[in-house]
Amino acid sequence: MEHSDLLRRGVEAATAKGAQYAEARYGRKKRQTMQFASGEPVGMGSQLLEGWSLRVLVDGYWGFAACNDLAETSADKLIVTAFELAAAAQSAGGPRAELAPVPTVKSEHLAIGEVDPFSVSVEDRVELMRSIHSAMSAVDGFSKSSGMFDFHLDVMELMTNEGMEITQHLGVIGGGYVAFAEGANGARSRSFPHHGGKDYATAGFEWTEDIGLLDNAERTAREAVDLTEAVDCPQGRTTVILDSSMIGTVLHETVGHATELDRIIGDERDNFGSSFVKLSDIGSFPYASSAVSINADATYPLAAGSYGYDAEGVKAQPLPIVDKGTLVGAMNSRESAAEAGTVPVGTGRAVDWTRIPMARMTNMVLLPGTGSTDDLIAEVDDGIYISGDATTDIDDNRELCAFGGEIGWRIRRGELAEVIDKPIMYTDSHQSLRQVDRVAGEEESWVTGILGCGKGQPWQFVFSGQGGPPARFRNVDVGFPGGAGE
Repeated sequence: MEHSDLLRRGVEAATAKGAQYAEARYGRKKRQTMQFASGEPVGMGSQLLEGWSLRVLVDGYWGFAACNDLAETSADKLIVTAFELAAAAQSAGGPRAELAPVPTVKSEHLAIGEVDPFSVSVEDRVELMRSIHSAMSAVDGFSKSSGMFDFHLDVMELMTNEGMEITQHLGVIGGGYVAFAEGANGARSRSFPHHGGKDYATAGFEWTEDIGLLDNAERTAREAVDLTEAVDCPQGRTTVILDSSMIGTVLHETVGHATELDRIIGDERDNFGSSFVKLSDIGSFPYASSAVSINADATYPLAAGSYGYDAEGVKAQPLPIVDKGTLVGAMNSRESAAEAGTVPVGTGRAVDWTRIPMARMTNMVLLPGTGSTDDLIAEVDDGIYISGDATTDIDDNRELCAFGGEIGWRIRRGELAEVIDKPIMYTDSHQSLRQVDRVAGEEESWVTGILGCGKGQPWQFVFSGQGGPPARFRNVDVGFPGGAGE
């Protein structure tokens, strides 16, 4: 641990001053971005930030302070600020906090991929995006493209007065593109790997080939062109099949945020509201059909929300949330776990050293069934297949919701037929996953990644993953009122 002397000084001094719990976290965030227009670079940025923080629990009240000063004398300043805030919290009243016990761990975790993306030359990155644009340009009706790369390397060092000593290095790569076309419907676009031309993974630059960035360029452009002459989404109730990116968005909004324990017990209501789930629902609530099992899995290979240890030093794990339709778990922090009388599950996350840990989503993964997407389609006489998450709307209690895709196809007699523009489904969290009658197999599973999963005040935007195999929903309301696609 490179900064052990600094962190130890803060922890020992805070403990000597009377903190029953003291936690010091060092962090370093390295980032590099590139933006492209029609295969040509139009912008590049880089960032390197580092600092450390001290969180103390004094007489049951939290104090927290952070700075970017790495001199050992900075510990004295952080201790004063943290204890002052703890005293202010105590004077304001409110319940005292407790922490659920966890095993003491001394460990290192390294997940940085095979090819360091920062080591890949600008010329090689540009060549790849030019090749992608060139492949798109072979499609009649294609007009232009945009693209991006986004590289991250995050370091966390954690030390507590309970004996925790964790060092973690996480490398996350992002990338993708959008193809644009113009036609009878006006301007339309299609993106890859998913909405907005962005996807993230805990991997190296080899991910760009593994995910098929170049291999999918021509298809993406062709589908953008198809959308310029597509029909409006039909209105009514029908069978809907969602691809992996759409499945991920449904899980993220209807299950992920709804099963963060601080929302369930009422401690978190800011930014996206609370949750319809009650603490007494865990173990009995029929969240989905028996075809549906969902894990919050911070160990899922290569997923953007994967790590070795959370920001409180609790080991990551594949956490069952829904088991064959029944709600069985929730994501927590040590504080919310103590309040609910349960055990910490490794989901106390913080975006960096400037923020406190809280119960956060990791990777929301639908567990596989059997068969292929073609098998799901073949069993549908009339329905819609929706691909590429595009729009999401859900109320502050995580109930009424709508999910729109980039592109859809009408299913007729077990086959894909005409292309649908702006496909959309309306449902609610009490019913949506109960309408699933079949999930495709493991070979079709894909967990997409996002950077912007937000929560808390001040905001914390963390990496999360979401997805699994495509799934089929029966008796779903689709289409815009009046049949218009705008």
